[in-house]
Amino acid sequence: MGCQVGKFSIHVSAEWYDKVDKYALMDPEPFYRQSDGELIDVVVIDDLNSVINYGIGLDWKLKENLLLYGSFATDFSAVKSDTTNFLETEDVTNNAATKADIFHFATGSSFVVKRIEIILGLGYAFGNQSMRRPINLPDGDNDPIFDDEAVSRLSFSRWKFILGFSVPLQSSEKAVAK
Repeated sequence: MGCQVGKFSIHVSAEWYDKVDKYALMDPEPFYRQSDGELIDVVVIDDLNSVINYGIGLDWKLKENLLLYGSFATDFSAVKSDTTNFLETEDVTNNAATKADIFHFATGSSFVVKRIEIILGLGYAFGNQSMRRPINLPDGDNDPIFDDEAVSRLSFSRWKFILGFSVPLQSSEKAVAK
């Protein structure tokens, strides 16, 4: 949805995802792990909360052939907070890879040079998640070298550089005249 206010256009959006009730995605027969011979009996499930994500954007028509824009959007995780991650090797584990909520920011401009619209932009997204240490390496006596209760922080960030162009195949004057 968007609305025009003078030289500005404001755009808003929201999307809702329904919850996914718990079900077994994979329930394999128990098997012995190759590395140490331990019996593994695990069920992989899906079990998700409902979630609402939203975004807002702003366009500013600075001149007839120059547009500036900016935006913000969410990508909230539907994974339940008490979910066991696959790397935590429990009897029941969730299929989800991450519980991190991700936030997206973008800015850019578009301008026209000899009827060719050129788009330049920059986007940044980030999210964080804490999780138990997934791997614990043994020392010479086969004792773990890390604290089993240690918590690691997973930080995600991504930069996006945007370059685009639009070339009209016929002028708008000719299209209207036909």
